[in-house]
Amino acid sequence: MTEFEWMIAAKLRMNCGFSCTHIALIFGLKSVSLKVQRAVKEWGEAGKSLSILDISEEFLNETCPQAYKDEGLTNICGVPDGKDFKINTPRKNSLLSRACYSDKVHAIAVWCISWCTPMGLSYELRAHGSFSGTSV
Repeated sequence: MTEFEWMIAAKLRMNCGFSCTHIALIFGLKSVSLKVQRAVKEWGEAGKSLSILDISEEFLNETCPQAYKDEGLTNICGVPDGKDFKINTPRKNSLLSRACYSDKVHAIAVWCISWCTPMGLSYELRAHGSFSGTSV
């Protein structure tokens, strides 16, 4: 298999939840776990490298959309967006279950905030998720 195919196999493992056995069957191999594990680590390193890029004031000024400038919104660094991720229902604690309920996805979920610049570049603020039912 090519390096590209191993990277795709890692995505099947990470994003689709395929087991290494299923991935091996897809590619007609006996075992893939070690090479898939290595490819997953490569994806992680690439993500880490991209998450530490500096965003300068000069970059923000140059990429600020005209619609923002027209409204006088030139000093904006980040635009937040909340995302709810469904989780298994914590059945041992009803208070926790109620705190995790999300009206957005109509299920038990945790809430994470993602950030992007006005031009749409997503970046990490290094924040942790919280219960969906709690208010900020």
